[in-house]
Amino acid sequence: MERKEGTFTVAEILPLIGTTEDRERSNLDGDLVRLSSFRLRVFKDLGVTCQDCGLQGSFFAKERHTPNEPYHLNLYALEETTGEEVLITHDHIIPLSKGGKKTYMGNIQVLCFPCNLKKGAKV
Repeated sequence: MERKEGTFTVAEILPLIGTTEDRERSNLDGDLVRLSSFRLRVFKDLGVTCQDCGLQGSFFAKERHTPNEPYHLNLYALEETTGEEVLITHDHIIPLSKGGKKTYMGNIQVLCFPCNLKKGAKV
């Protein structure tokens, strides 16, 4: 994963989410970034705090998987005792493998990556 230098606060990004058409990208510090993805709308609508452990997302980082891909935003929290970055994700309350709906906001919760991993495919 390649990360662009600099990060953005939650307060900077949340107001921008959903302000463009679903597939359009917005200029964010010189790079085109999609600000209307379902994942980002989850954070805007449901918040940036892990529903299990309470860890709160504090910044967005502009990242991409390969140099040829456009950038996307990932939300991170800082673990209190170690200062390590922890990815904040969205989770399907009823997993897709058990018939849960993929983009139904009522089936989504915000979890940090360790809590999401611990939950796995459980309801």
